[in-house]
Parts: sequence; C-alpha cells; structure tokens
Amino acid sequence: MGKKAKGHPTRSEQLAALKRELNLPVGKVKNPSTPAQQKAALKKISEGVAAMDEEIADLQRAVILERVRTGTILPSWAEKLLKPASEPNAKPEPACPEAKPKQDRKPLPRRRPGKQPTKNWPTFVAGKVRDLKRAHKPIPTAASFCQLCENELDYQPDVRQMQRLLRGLRA
Repeated sequence: MGKKAKGHPTRSEQLAALKRELNLPVGKVKNPSTPAQQKAALKKISEGVAAMDEEIADLQRAVILERVRTGTILPSWAEKLLKPASEPNAKPEPACPEAKPKQDRKPLPRRRPGKQPTKNWPTFVAGKVRDLKRAHKPIPTAASFCQLCENELDYQPDVRQMQRLLRGLRA
C-alpha cells in the first residue's frame, strides 16, 4: 500500500467515518443473525443511501447552476438537466429537433440481386497464397487467381477485387 498523504484520510478511515455517520457499529461486527436484525440493518443502510442520494442531487444542481452563472452551460440545457424525470420509460427528446422521424426516411438501396458465391473465395485465395509463400514460389497475377477460382469454386470474382485482396495478402 502507498503512503498516506498529509491531510487526506485513508480508505479505512473514510469507511469508519461513513459508518459513524450512518450510526453503524465501527470495527469488526458479526452479521445480523435474526431476520429482525437484518431488516433493521438494511433499513439503516437504505436511509443512509437515500440521504446521500439527496446530497448528491443537491450538489449536482449547485454545479449546474454555477456553470450557467459562469456561462459554460446554456440556460436551456440547464433547464433540461434540472428537470426531474417524471416517467422512467419516457422517450428522450431528439438531440437535433430538425432530425426526420424514421417514417420519413427513404429505405437504403437494395444490393444487386443474383446468386451469392457458393464458397468464400477470399479465404480460398488466402490459403493458396499462404501455400505459395511457404514454398517460396512467386505469387501469380490477379487474373490467373480469378481463373483458378472459376475452375475450383465455379465463381469468378472481379479482377479489381482480387487485386485488392492480393495487395493486402502480400504485405
């Protein structure tokens, strides 16, 4: 563990102070054995947590108001931040009011129709290039690989696609 900084309490001291604040026993304590003791302990803890939540909310409000005063937050944003959430499942307002709803958007263009390749030709080509590199043989051109795919897979990819793949595999 590191050294204690001057003027700053350690984690155990902070925990002890929090327990004293919540009227909980400090030090080693047995777990409550009876259900009544457990309920009482949970009630104390929940009351302490609720009080701390209120303090945090007050601090957040103070920070927001200070930022409005200094000009780092616009007042309209501060109103939205300070407004209590009335419904937990309420839909948030759109960030951009000019945004079109989903019904007004045009659907994305469909992909070109046609039969998909029956095999994954990039994986097939990558395996062939790997075998050639291991055998220290030269790598053929993209056109010859396209013809090999046609012969082996019954699908011939575009030469430009093959060139891009080979460029990535040669690196």
